[in-house]
Order: sequence, then structure tokens, then C-alpha cells
Amino acid sequence: MFLNKLIKNQYKEIFFKNYCTINNNKPLNGFKILDLSRVLAGPYATQIFGDLGAQVIKVENVGKGDDTRQYGPPFYVDEQGRKGSAYFSCANRNKKSIALDISTKQGQDIVYSLAKESDVFIENFKVGGLKKYSLDYESIKKINPSIIYCSITGFGQDGEYSKLPGYDFSVQAMGGLISITGDKENPYKCGVAIVDMMTGLYANIAIQAALHHREKSINKIGQYIDVSLLDVQASFLANHGSSYLITGETSERVGNSHPSISPYDSLKTKDGFMVVAIGNNSQFQSMCNVLNLPHLSTNPLFSTNPSRVLNRKQLLSILTNETLKFNTDHIVKLLGDSNVPCSPINSIDKVVNHKQIKHRNMIWNLPLNENENNNNLNNNNNLNNNNNNNNNNNNNNNNNNNNNNNNNNNNNNNNNNNNNNNNNIQNDKGEYIMNSINLIGNPIHFSETNIHTPSSIKSNIPPPFLGQHTDEILKNIGLNENQILNLKNNNIVQ
Repeated sequence: MFLNKLIKNQYKEIFFKNYCTINNNKPLNGFKILDLSRVLAGPYATQIFGDLGAQVIKVENVGKGDDTRQYGPPFYVDEQGRKGSAYFSCANRNKKSIALDISTKQGQDIVYSLAKESDVFIENFKVGGLKKYSLDYESIKKINPSIIYCSITGFGQDGEYSKLPGYDFSVQAMGGLISITGDKENPYKCGVAIVDMMTGLYANIAIQAALHHREKSINKIGQYIDVSLLDVQASFLANHGSSYLITGETSERVGNSHPSISPYDSLKTKDGFMVVAIGNNSQFQSMCNVLNLPHLSTNPLFSTNPSRVLNRKQLLSILTNETLKFNTDHIVKLLGDSNVPCSPINSIDKVVNHKQIKHRNMIWNLPLNENENNNNLNNNNNLNNNNNNNNNNNNNNNNNNNNNNNNNNNNNNNNNNNNNNNNNIQNDKGEYIMNSINLIGNPIHFSETNIHTPSSIKSNIPPPFLGQHTDEILKNIGLNENQILNLKNNNIVQ
């Protein structure tokens, strides 16, 4: 009952003023996200909110936490022995973690107090899973009518499949993606959990649309959002889906080939593989000239895209005979210089060390032991923003004048960080001992709210350890140390 009273008193103001409101120059600064989701789809959606400046509180189970904390190896530990997993880290930066038991009345009261002042509530429990805890939309809406409540499930909130659990792999199969991925004999899943990630993107888009609608409405009423993995998978069948709806014929697996474009495929080289993505006849002609096959572009069998698709097998055989004469880097450069879309098939180490990735500041190095310090840095930066505009302007000018130097320094730092990752020491459990973590950053680049400047990257919070911020959150909603200790002794929080 004590937390119900807190909802109505001064502590709700203290909490979000002192804890959640981190002023920054990021585009979603000021929005508050309450995240009860787990695994990948929901956490991926909320990580995007965090990257863009929203304040995200991640609610996790006592003891276990998010399932992906156990997905591994690889695992890592910081100098204090706190454990994390690489899987968890890919979708949970820029969040604060509170571990609590939502099956208890005290745990539910804590969620109520957080939901009261949140803009968004996101969860991915089974259909009806939160109703027994009175944390479903109808219950939360009574506390906060303006809340945007998003539920992510495998198959949606209604229909005969709605009660079934949904996982990326099974939905890739049920939703048709695996049927069009792989070669003729062997169907394959996508190399990453693409359905989960696409669902996270759609959920994020839907929530931002609902927030925009709420801001335009007179009464500022929120709404409920139902997003399912299967719906999302069906939606991004793209041209395969539209082709079936027009012709009534299903697509066949064609390996790395494109069903409607050729050559749009992988080709073997002397030392590996490359891909070409020929989108028009001019590009095909340029490719033929580079490969000393100028006659091929005028051959009726290959002169147009439909003819090339029809005679794909013969065309790929001719092209491969020529690309086998070149090393990958050499032929990629020759084709690239002739404006032919192509690329080597890079392993992940080559991707994260790619000079363009480094130039774009896409690898973010975040100290693991400075979560609290980062918050203080943000607050200090806000004071500087409010009281020292001239200094900020000078800094901006300096940043602009020295942009190239900064980029070079960042690239050097990224090189060092990548080397540090390669040299991380493992303990006797095979866990990597790390002071900081390298993460692939957010791919969105803004002109006015740049999230890839050195200072902006530094302001990011690394993936939290389980319950890392429980005490901080509880203190900021008015609980004292004795009350927190009592909750811990009763395994209500961790």
C-alpha cells in the first residue's frame, strides 16, 4: 500500500526529475519508456528509444533477469565480477535495470509508480500473461490514460494461434522466409534473428506514431498497440509476396540469386567470393567490359534483364570462369572503379574494422564501470548547456574546425578498441574480463541531433548488469534503505 500512496505524492515528481529526466540533445529526449520485454524483439525496440535519447527503465525478474543473459558463450565479466552476455549486450544499452518480482503486490506497486509517469509501456508476455498481475493495458490505463501500451507476441492478441509461443526461428519457417532462403536442395534460416529485429523496428515505429497521434489529440489519450512476429514476417516477404498474389505461383529457392534480376549473385574468385548486384543494362555492359567479355552484353541471350534471368545458369558459368582469374580485392576494385555494384563477402572481423564503418563512428566503446559516472556527466553537461552557451558554441566551432582530426582520432580509438577486444583475458570459466565493451552503434545519422559525435557516444550507457539500478530507482521513488533491505530480504527486489 505504501507505493500506492507514493503515486499520488511528491515522490513521483522527485523520481522523474532526479532520475529519469536526463537532458540531452538527442531527438527523443524527455520520453520515458517502461520496458517489461525480454529476449530480442522488444529490447531491440527499446534500445532504439534509448539511443535516441529516451529514458528507458528495464524491468527484469529477480534472480534470472532477461533470458538472453544466459545465452552464450561468449560471456564477459567486469572488474567487480559482474557478468554479462554478448547476446544481451546487442539489444540493451542505454537502459537502467531494476530486478523485481511482479507476482507480488509490492512488485506491482513499483511498476504502477513507474507506469504512472511513463509515456510508453512495452511487453512481450504471452497473450493475457500480465492480466493476472493486473499489469495489462486496462489496468495500466486506469493509472495513466495517456500511456502508449505495446504488446509483442508471436501471433497477435486474437485468432486460433494467439495463445501459442512464438520464436524467431519457427516464425521464419511458418512465415515463408525459410522457404525462399538457401539453395534448391537446402532451406536455411537467416543468419540473424531477422523476424525479431524487424518486429522491434515495427514496434518502435508504431509507438512513435502513437506518441505523435497523442500529442496531436485534444485529450492526450494513449492507445494499445498489438504487434506480432508472424504479421511482420508476412509483411516483409516483399516482392515474393506480391509476385505470388499476382501470379499464384510460389517462389523457388535460388541460393544467392535474385528471382527477378540477373546477375545478382555471388561469384567465386581466385581466393574467395564476391557478389555483384547488376540493376540495369548499363551496369551489365560495364561488368562485361571489365571481364573482357564485351560481346556478352550484346548477345540476345543476355542483352536484357529478362533474358539474363531466363538464361541465368549459363550466364553465371561464363562470368565465374572469368572472375576465377582474379583475387577478390582486385576484381572488386576494377568493377567498383567502373561503377558496377559489387562487394567482397566479408567476415564480421572485416566489417567492424572496415574503414567506412570507422569513418561513420559505428563502433561505440562504453566503459562498463562508469554507468553512474555517465549519468553525472550528462547532468553536468546539462548545466553547461544551460549556463555556458558560449562555451558550447566555442566547443562546437572547435569540433567543426577539427572534425577531420576527431574522425581520425576516433578511427584510431576504434582500432585500439578492436585490438583490446581481441586481447581480452579469459578467466578459468572462459569469461572475458573487460573494462569496457565495444558495441555496434545506432545506424541513424542526424544533422541537428548528431548521436555519433565523440561526446554523444560517450554519453551512452552500457548494457546494465541485472538489478544494477534497483536501489537507485527505489530511492528516487521515496524508499529508504531499510525499506529496500526489507524488499530484498523478501526476494521482491534484487
